[in-house]
Amino acid sequence: MAKKERKMYKRELIRKIAEWSGFTFAYPEGKLHPQTAAFNDPEGEPCYLPNFPEDLNALFKWAVPAVRGKVSEQQFVQIMHDWLCDYLDGKDAALALCLVIEKLIDSEGSDGK
Repeated sequence: MAKKERKMYKRELIRKIAEWSGFTFAYPEGKLHPQTAAFNDPEGEPCYLPNFPEDLNALFKWAVPAVRGKVSEQQFVQIMHDWLCDYLDGKDAALALCLVIEKLIDSEGSDGK
């Protein structure tokens, strides 16, 4: 994957996880760059989007509670197990968790939820 494609994918991944976790766009679509303070966090406060692929703290603050609230206990344990296995296999912790969450988001979309 070329550098430009990786950057675009990372930006899309950040936005996908943010929206799924309850972040909302505060201004008309396309008016501001996605990294500007044009978003509201799940509590309704204006914010910049967290850099989820590089920020494990932000993932555990926003995305992991969203996962926990949307899946069964057994599914949550499996998701966290998958993440830990990827991390122990040498993947970056934050990126590995993003990819596991992205897989969950994509599977919800294919189930029609």
